[in-house]
Amino acid sequence: MSARRAHLLSLMELRARSELGRTGAALGDLRQRELQQFDLMDRLGRMLELSAQHGAEPMSPGALASAHYLGHTLSRELSATQERMRRTREEREALEHELARQHQRARVLGDHAGTARLAIRREAEEAEEAAMIRRPA
Repeated sequence: MSARRAHLLSLMELRARSELGRTGAALGDLRQRELQQFDLMDRLGRMLELSAQHGAEPMSPGALASAHYLGHTLSRELSATQERMRRTREEREALEHELARQHQRARVLGDHAGTARLAIRREAEEAEEAAMIRRPA
């Protein structure tokens, strides 16, 4: 095994670990966005429930139109938030899969780089031993 190949494997491992860090940060951001969307969905749901609780008293046409508009808008925002949350969940799952793949790749590259360094060290030790044996005393 050449020193050049061992160095290249070490550099590939370093790059893979760097990608792993970036993917982990992106995954953390997605999880944060998912929590924010869940919170927004919860608040919109509560607001929609509150807007639907009208008493049995008669309403003026303006109040009825306002209540209808508010309910319709909240319902539309709730469904849009649910859709965004679904897409975010899909992105997160894909990113988790990519993170696992990158972690596996970095581990394999690290194993190969370690094996290459060990082989180089053994070759150097063997060469040193051979040189010591060849030297006259």
